Amino acid sequence: MKFFNKKRKPSESISVKPVVQDNVAHDAENQTKLTNSEMLEKVKKFNELLSSPYVGREEEAKVITLALITKEHPLFLGDPGTGKSMLAERACDLVDARIFKAQFNEYTEPIEINGHISTKGMMEEDVIRYITKGMLPESDIAYCDEIFKASTAIRNTLLSIMNERKLLSGGNEIPAKTRMIIMASNEPPEDLESAFYDRLLLRHFVFPVKDDLENKLIAKAHELEFNKPKVPVEKAINLQDLDEVFKRIGEIDVSKVMDKYYEIRKKLSAGPINLRMSDRRMGKALKVVAAHAFLEGREAATVEDLIVLKYIVPKDAEELNIVSGVLEAELNPFSEMDRLRKSERNFKNELEMIKSVPITAIQSEKLIKELSKAKEETEKWASMYANKELREQASKVLVLIAEITGHLNVPKTEDARENENPEQSSPIQITSKLLRD
Repeated sequence: MKFFNKKRKPSESISVKPVVQDNVAHDAENQTKLTNSEMLEKVKKFNELLSSPYVGREEEAKVITLALITKEHPLFLGDPGTGKSMLAERACDLVDARIFKAQFNEYTEPIEINGHISTKGMMEEDVIRYITKGMLPESDIAYCDEIFKASTAIRNTLLSIMNERKLLSGGNEIPAKTRMIIMASNEPPEDLESAFYDRLLLRHFVFPVKDDLENKLIAKAHELEFNKPKVPVEKAINLQDLDEVFKRIGEIDVSKVMDKYYEIRKKLSAGPINLRMSDRRMGKALKVVAAHAFLEGREAATVEDLIVLKYIVPKDAEELNIVSGVLEAELNPFSEMDRLRKSERNFKNELEMIKSVPITAIQSEKLIKELSKAKEETEKWASMYANKELREQASKVLVLIAEITGHLNVPKTEDARENENPEQSSPIQITSKLLRD
């Protein structure tokens, strides 16, 4: 087993409690809270420093960033030589935290991540206790390579650390503060339905860089052979910063994307596609949606933020292609733009008709109600997107709705009202359905 731990020190005493190392910034009292813009700046700095030394790995850096700020565990699946280890290593280097790194094989034993067994505990208490100092349960950030070569015993240990943040030792529960374990593998797991695989909320499939970046990649790889990426003297982000960011993500409004999220989930789980997420993943997905909105500097999530579902839904590369196709169709603002442009044309025609055709008071009241529905539909769908052009198009439709409503609100005399026929049909057909056709 290849085993390395940058900040590990020789054990000085037997302990089953995590020990905070002195060189990590854990003292919240000595730090001031960050503003929203300062929090965003730190996260963006981490993301930029993570991807900048490499070519074509911006998306992989974003996945790690999303996992870090949501306290989730990302998995990178891809062929050897695609940069998985480089990115994971650099992510660990950029966070001011306790780090644990390990590479697994079929012979790796649980004590190599939990710590050595205490002989004193076995002799005096007849129980198995681990000396956890400097090991995974005491780490803040960890990197576990070739995770699917690890034994079932190791994955079960990781499962409790990942989910419950604890390690069972001699009947006792040792708190584990590990907030993120980056995992990587050259091969997918044999069981795609296992509990362990389901707990890896962010799963990213790493492919070789695109052909148009190959020349740039070769030149950069040659440069890195002689000049390794430097680690900043001052880390990009620390644990207190991450705690503040996590709280901020919980304040992001996701209500406006719930309808679209439901539509996408329904489409993915229907018919021959049948890509249904577990209940746990369905709930946790919104946290990642909110985190993406935070990265984009938004106070509320928009439809564009649902793109993160491509890291959450697929179990393998084949499913990734299906999910990407559905998301491209559902999240494309141009399809909504076409609907709004059609609505604009229809409302212009309705406005001309209202100006030329007499409208009774009863008809006006009915049409005003329909216009109110159309207004709500337009505002609802426009607010779901961050696309500037789409919002401008929605504004044009809303102006027309307001103008039509103004014409219909011209007061009628009592004599005119008494002479109206309630059964008379109106030549004008205004409905909110215009926005959905």
